[in-house]
This record gives sequence, structure tokens and C-alpha cells, in this order.
Amino acid sequence: MAESMKLEHEARKLERDRMLAPWQIALSGMAADAAFFGAGAAFVKLIGS
Repeated sequence: MAESMKLEHEARKLERDRMLAPWQIALSGMAADAAFFGAGAAFVKLIGS
């Protein structure tokens, strides 16, 4: 009985991870965009001065 509950718990976790995967990709992309924007702004400020 404990083994079946454990397997059910793992199945629910995998389903939840599948639902959240697209959001993780989107948020990672936004973070990368922000980092590139910040680096670009710093470069322009450095060269423009």
C-alpha cells in the first residue's frame, strides 16, 4: 500500500512539472533578455562616455 501511494505521489509530481515547464522556459528567457539588456546598456554607457 505504501508503495502504491509513493508511485501515485511521483506521478502527480511529474504531471505538475509538465504543467509548469512552459512557464519555466518563459521566465528563463525573460531573465536572459533582462541580462542582455543590462549588459547592452552598460556597454553603451561605457562607450558613450
